[in-house]
Amino acid sequence: MGTHSHPIRRTRRGRRLALALTGAATAGVVTVTGLGVANAAPLPALPGLDLLQPAGTTEVNEDFAPFAETDTRPDGDVEVNEDFVAPAGGGTGSLRLDTPSSSAKATLFRAAVSPLADWVDVAAYSAFRSPDSTASEVQFPSLQLVIDFNGPAEGGFSTLTYEPVYNTDAGASLTAGQWNRYAAGSQGWCSTRVIPGVFGDGQNQCSNGGVLPLAQIADLLPDAVVTSFGVNQGSGNPGLTSAVDLLTTPGTTYDFEVRGPIIVVPEPPVPGGGHPGGGHGHGGGHPGNGHPGNGHPGNGHPGNGHDNGKGKAGHGPVHQRNVGNGS
Repeated sequence: MGTHSHPIRRTRRGRRLALALTGAATAGVVTVTGLGVANAAPLPALPGLDLLQPAGTTEVNEDFAPFAETDTRPDGDVEVNEDFVAPAGGGTGSLRLDTPSSSAKATLFRAAVSPLADWVDVAAYSAFRSPDSTASEVQFPSLQLVIDFNGPAEGGFSTLTYEPVYNTDAGASLTAGQWNRYAAGSQGWCSTRVIPGVFGDGQNQCSNGGVLPLAQIADLLPDAVVTSFGVNQGSGNPGLTSAVDLLTTPGTTYDFEVRGPIIVVPEPPVPGGGHPGGGHGHGGGHPGNGHPGNGHPGNGHPGNGHDNGKGKAGHGPVHQRNVGNGS
């Protein structure tokens, strides 16, 4: 992949930002060759991980591009930093999410259109819950897919949500203080809305059996397309501090990394520049009339000399008579 640059701006915390897209990946291995990031180690072995074959790795820096905060609410905060480092294979940075109050919400989404079927067995992400969090111990950031489930027909909007707490029977870990990898594409998802023939009345929001494998949802909705995707730490989770990294999609794995300061190297000086040669100086030394005669050099003491005033010429290159006022 090539390297793309984006305008630098400042976030709420006043950091300088940039984006670099680079890297390549093979099955089960994500390799990052971006700015300041060493080649990454293989991702942890997890069910379905060998199916993840993204086209490359996209490094997302402090400006979030190509993502955006679509619904972060007051008190909620999202920031790329190194507070919780990163999972294996994820460099040194990650995406931190904070919801200190019940009304706070922290989100980061990207608009991108792809068939829902493409996400089956591919969608995955790593998440970390700070052990200092005071929210319910089962709460972790969720992965969400905004979909249009009925193609060109009217309506069809819903959001599919993956939450680790509804997938512990599939091996999803709820352990705080460590990075957990979730193979979401092969596990269960919920819908925020009723979807005829898939999620019935009362089954939205993961209730009453409203958790279905993504493969089953895609089979029942052959025309469904994903219009945007991202991570969400919803309201109602006061005191939850977490992080996300290595978000795997059908086309790429997003690695959140701090780019760091931009170093400007000054241009070398132009050859031949600088101050012109020849400093200050006095040309030539003293004139040729050394000590004249037995007196002081020409024009000795004025006035009051002997009358006549003809001193004796010195012996310099130019012979002349000192006129008047010799000693």
